[in-house]
Formats: sequence, structure tokens, C-alpha cells
Amino acid sequence: MMVREFYPGNRFYGHGDILRKYSRFPYFLPLPVCIQHGWAMKPALHDARVDAPENWYWAPEIARKFKDKFSFINYRIVGSPFLYCLKNNHYKSEHFSPKNGSIVFPFHSTEKINLHLDVKKYCDMLNELPDEYKPIVVCLYHNDKKNGTDLLFLKYGFDTICNGDDPCDSIFLYNFIKNVSDKKFLLTNEWSTAMHYGSAMGCKVHLYGPKVNMIKSEDENFSESFRESFGLFDKENRKYYSISDSNIEKQYGIARRELGAEYLMSRIKMNLLLWRLVFTPNYLKCIKLFHTGGV
Repeated sequence: MMVREFYPGNRFYGHGDILRKYSRFPYFLPLPVCIQHGWAMKPALHDARVDAPENWYWAPEIARKFKDKFSFINYRIVGSPFLYCLKNNHYKSEHFSPKNGSIVFPFHSTEKINLHLDVKKYCDMLNELPDEYKPIVVCLYHNDKKNGTDLLFLKYGFDTICNGDDPCDSIFLYNFIKNVSDKKFLLTNEWSTAMHYGSAMGCKVHLYGPKVNMIKSEDENFSESFRESFGLFDKENRKYYSISDSNIEKQYGIARRELGAEYLMSRIKMNLLLWRLVFTPNYLKCIKLFHTGGV
């Protein structure tokens, strides 16, 4: 069900619908919170709304960075919507044993970010993997499917799938769970949200493949120096994701930390909190603007 949201980022990957289902918050009301849309090392303006009763962040470290940069916001640490999605699905990794093969998530472009990926080199590297990693399926972002990247992978013998035809697809993350649940390995060529989601689902995750090159970016939060924001994280953790010497226990611990697993709320607590935020001045002001055509 498409819901009018005051904070458009809540539609990304179905985050708003996931939290509504989890907390049993009604669909006829816009959520009174702005939700962090993806894993990040630095704060972005679109996830910091002064007009939101609260901004909901996944974990303490990123919340601290947001508060340091945008001191005017109200915020709360609640964990990643993906972990609530797993709860909605009653997901347990052992339900999908034995797992086999790999799913690959190439670092993706967007409508505002144009990237170049050497698909032939990527496919050559995937073909070099031991048999335990096979069969291999490549999961592409909808934008890369639209620009024909799927045809290049198919040309070199790899099947491709997609979690959704739009980043605001309400079942995007449910499709992610379906596509990853029976896989033993998850691979990606750059640090990405998918890595932590895969770890949370029990996959062994590898940072593997050629780096992307940025051609053009119209996104103020993404530039040629985007890897610099991962500097310390990369230095401390890259070794746990190598093909030759990965550590699934460390990966799982990192995923729980980055996704805020210790900060998940119960259904009833989230429901009561959302209703309390509905009656705050900021939300009531948005309701008034909405009915007068101002939102």
C-alpha cells in the first residue's frame, strides 16, 4: 500500500512499511519519524530532518555523527529496519540448511551517480573461485539493470536477479531475504549495506571483485573520495572479509554493531512511541500543512 510520507526517505526499500507492520502502526497516517535510509560512515542531510519529531538511526556511532553535524535534530537509536524485516519474516538461518552457492552484489549506481564497473574482469574473478562458491547468481540494483549491466553478466555466463524495480518498492528487503536465504556466500566489490544484511542472515561475506570508477555524481553526499569515509573501518575490518582468511564470527559481530541489533524495540514499545510522536507539535504542523497542500 502506497502511503503519503512527510519524510520521503521512509519509502526507501520499504522501511516505512516494515516498521508499520512490525509495530502495527496504521497505514493511513504518515510516520512521525525520519528513518536512516542505508548504512553510512558519514551523516547526510536527507536523513537529518529538523521538522521530524524524531530522526531514527541504526546505531550509536552514526547517530553521534549526525548529532555532531546537525545539532538541531531530535534523534533516537532504534536499529536497522532490515532487522525488523527479519523479525516480520520470522527468519532463522537454520531453516535454510544446507546452504550452497553465492550471491554477488556489485556496488551499484543510482539515478544521480554514474559508475563504471569492469564486468568482464569481475566475471573472470568470479570464475576463478573454488567450486564451493558455485553456482553464482548476480543481484543487480534496478538502475544497473536498466542501463544494460545485466546483459553483460549474461554474456559472460552469469544469471542475474533484482530485489526490486524501484528503490521504493515496499517488498524490496523481503525480496532480498528471499534471494539470499539459501546462499552460503555473499560477495561484493565495495563496502556496502548488503554485506551486513548477509552477515545478519548467516552468510559468509567476502569483499571481492574490481573496484568501481565514478564517472559522474550529482549527489552531494557521494564524490570520488567516497572510499575515504570508510578509511578507519576498512583498516580495522577488511581482513575479516578476505577470500583466503575470512572470519564469519567477526563478520556477524560487526553486522550486529553496525545494524544496531542491541537497540531493537519491542512491537508494543515502538507502537506506543509512534503514537506519542503523532501528538507532538512538529507532526501536527505537518498534518496541517498536508491538509492545506503545503506538504
